Amino acid sequence: MRLSIFYELKLNNQMVIYNSEANKPRTLESILIELKEVKQQISDLKNNMLYITGLYSNNLDEAQKDGCYYFDKNSKNKPNTDYGTVFTMVSNGIEGNNIDKWVNHLAFGTNYVICYRQKVNQNVWSNWIQIQSK
Repeated sequence: MRLSIFYELKLNNQMVIYNSEANKPRTLESILIELKEVKQQISDLKNNMLYITGLYSNNLDEAQKDGCYYFDKNSKNKPNTDYGTVFTMVSNGIEGNNIDKWVNHLAFGTNYVICYRQKVNQNVWSNWIQIQSK
């Protein structure tokens, strides 16, 4: 069993916390900096999570982050249906970057049409390919 020793002391009017696991003293200021970094990492994770509920997209070319989007008759670059849902899947990572990621769209229209298209690296989007119709 490993024993960790923590203690606090005041050194030069600054609180110092010692952790035997890390084997180095840490000031309150350094801990606050680390907490700020952890807070930013949590925020980044929240921003990069897969969306379970659909987000509206008025231009499907811009739907390049992993997740589920919905579109309507006013949306640009949609498949041959006025309303539907599109799933965005990225090859590596969670968001297309126009450099080295492949972004795939799988769309389900309310008219029972299913379509697919993709964008590879810096290339333009392919045309929608109809996979299924009513």
